Amino acid sequence: MPNESEITFFKISMHFVVSIFIATLSLWSVLALAEVEVQNAATPALLGQPSKFTAGTQYIHDFSREELAALRKAAIDTARAESIDGSSVESANADSNIESTVGTWFQGGHTAAWYNPAQDNHGLFVEILLDSTSPTGLQVFLAWYTYINGVPTWIIAQGPVNLEGNQHIARMTAWIYRGGQFPPNHDPSQVRRDTWGTMTLRFNGCDDAILTWTTFYAGFSSGQLDFKRLTTIAQTNCNPDLGGDSGGGSVFDVRVDFENRLLKTIQVFKNGVSLGTVPGTETRGDTYEVKAGDQFSFKTVQDFGDDMEGVYPVITNPNVSNLKYLADSIIGSNFYFIPYITNNTSLVKLLGINMELQAENRCNCTIPANTPNVVPGYYRLFSNGNLRLYDSGSNYTGPYTFWENFADFAETDTGKIDFILN
Repeated sequence: MPNESEITFFKISMHFVVSIFIATLSLWSVLALAEVEVQNAATPALLGQPSKFTAGTQYIHDFSREELAALRKAAIDTARAESIDGSSVESANADSNIESTVGTWFQGGHTAAWYNPAQDNHGLFVEILLDSTSPTGLQVFLAWYTYINGVPTWIIAQGPVNLEGNQHIARMTAWIYRGGQFPPNHDPSQVRRDTWGTMTLRFNGCDDAILTWTTFYAGFSSGQLDFKRLTTIAQTNCNPDLGGDSGGGSVFDVRVDFENRLLKTIQVFKNGVSLGTVPGTETRGDTYEVKAGDQFSFKTVQDFGDDMEGVYPVITNPNVSNLKYLADSIIGSNFYFIPYITNNTSLVKLLGINMELQAENRCNCTIPANTPNVVPGYYRLFSNGNLRLYDSGSNYTGPYTFWENFADFAETDTGKIDFILN
């Protein structure tokens, strides 16, 4: 997320202070095992520096910080979808193949109040400001007056206007403010500012805007909404053609390709309507009618595993020949792995993933005796995650065999990790 200087705004009777990373390694590994009775509960953490394997397991390799940094840098060169569940607070990395957009450039004439005609009584105040540190010389201040549980709420966002391809896009950090009183009883020390998430703003012409937001704040959800101009500032102008033709509401026939690097089939969607499926490790596509505001997404097709869904950036310029999208084991800031389990024993085993963590998954699925490469599905991958095999019929009680600290052994793109029980 770009570094931003803090700017103090006095607006609407409030005082606002406006201020990968998994290394997916192409390393095949077989982890040895140990037996325990119970383990303490823990909170799952996103992947960080690798931990040593638990005593009793076979130690494979200790990657230095320098090695991990290089591997992580190489791993973020391709575009990935943002997470649908809102757990990602950073936008997906943009790949040059995804959108060659030429939208309307930001200009002073976009400073206005904006609203959604279908949802009156909430809306945006947007200001386009000069900023010599921004790539375009501009930044955006945005105040969203909205509600949560019937209580009026202000969400404030600020960030630079970037030039991505030939398009202006504002990527902003957003905050929510709590506390304070109506003047003269207002005490700035009582105001609490919490990070709410991120916002992305684009303009199509002078009277249409698209706001996309990702939030992790309790009570709110991530999403996207179209806004229409409500007001015009005196003595300001807006040129809808500045920056090129964004395509407006025109419909174009566009070749859309989906590259599935996962080991499971994915189902792909346009605006929530299924377009079909793409088998694991295959690329498929077709020609579709595409217009500005359309959005593609996918979800993994599997009987067991954690929900695995992603949404791609909104189309702002459909006047292109080809759109290409990638699905792999990283979605936003969520990391996934797919276990390939070989059971060389004569006993059927019951599988549990991330047991005693907040992300615990008791799939009630079994690993047959004397069977290689059983593939239950994709699961969230954490630095302190675990995989356990209990006795069949135990209802996840009693002794179990476990593997831990295997995050750094997920295969690049696919997330595959081999587990062998002898």
